[in-house]
Amino acid sequence: MRALVVPRFGAEATFEPAELPAPDLKPGCALVRVVSAGVNPIDCKLMRHGGALAPAAPAVLGSDFAGVIEKVAPDVSSFAAGDAVFGCAGGVAGMPGGSLAEAMAVDVRLMARMPRSLSFREAAALPLVAITAQEGLDRAALRAGQKLLVFGGAGGVGHIAVQLGKYRGAYVVATTQARKAAIAAGFGADELFAHDAFPRDFFDVVFDAAGQDSIEPAVAAAKNNGHIVAISGRTGQNLQAAAKKGLSFHFIFMILPMLTGAGRDAHGRILKNIAAIADEGVLRPLVDRRRFSWEDAGAAYSLVETRDATGKIVIDLDPSRADLKPDDLHGVKR
Repeated sequence: MRALVVPRFGAEATFEPAELPAPDLKPGCALVRVVSAGVNPIDCKLMRHGGALAPAAPAVLGSDFAGVIEKVAPDVSSFAAGDAVFGCAGGVAGMPGGSLAEAMAVDVRLMARMPRSLSFREAAALPLVAITAQEGLDRAALRAGQKLLVFGGAGGVGHIAVQLGKYRGAYVVATTQARKAAIAAGFGADELFAHDAFPRDFFDVVFDAAGQDSIEPAVAAAKNNGHIVAISGRTGQNLQAAAKKGLSFHFIFMILPMLTGAGRDAHGRILKNIAAIADEGVLRPLVDRRRFSWEDAGAAYSLVETRDATGKIVIDLDPSRADLKPDDLHGVKR
């Protein structure tokens, strides 16, 4: 099969085209023909730095995907050939090859059927950010009537957290750069602020989707006994102010089930829920208008690294089907 391989990790790492054997179909897995692959910051970090979280080089990177099942293992009854699916699986240590290939072997616990209302390229933009956003709001137990602040409300995780917060009936406030304010507003934020101008001691849940270096802004924004959700770890932080407010912290390390094997069912359930919400018409991903395929995957990664994108970057490995929705395919099972 055709694939894009990173021969070695590092600052000068590049993609090289390669022909690889088709993935082995192990128990509990499905062979998925990839149509579109989403790009996330962690993919770029692994490419540039390698490390314990990276697969062994030479490697096929990419976790987010949307595609069509070609075959399922004999023990799989929840999916069938022809199903249009999306998920986050592969591209990290201990996993089969990633989504920058014609096909990938996917643990069926890490995927769900695609939303009928979204195209393949739209669905490929969702898995990592949607799982991160929902897991964070679940762990903070956000409910109707509460106040939610999302730092980075126009970013990948942030714009999904804004939409899920509104879906749950919360009053949602987002911080964003001025040039991206219209994006956060378009996804339903009730109020918008600059990153340093938000209300203090006001929010039941603060979701730091911007990955800030300090916890101090989130602590300042939260009310007593509130919750803080963070998507990046921090070291050397003074927690005295947080302790005085009785705050609960929830650090979301979304790839943990892929690394350890534990908790994978939860990802499949979240994706099924995300698909249902999308099909209600109240959740949609923001996808950057620029198009990428096999020959310019490196440019796609560079765009994510420079944070110069407006929305998620998606690489279409089968451009002829990237804009199709599941019901546009003949014989798809739902």
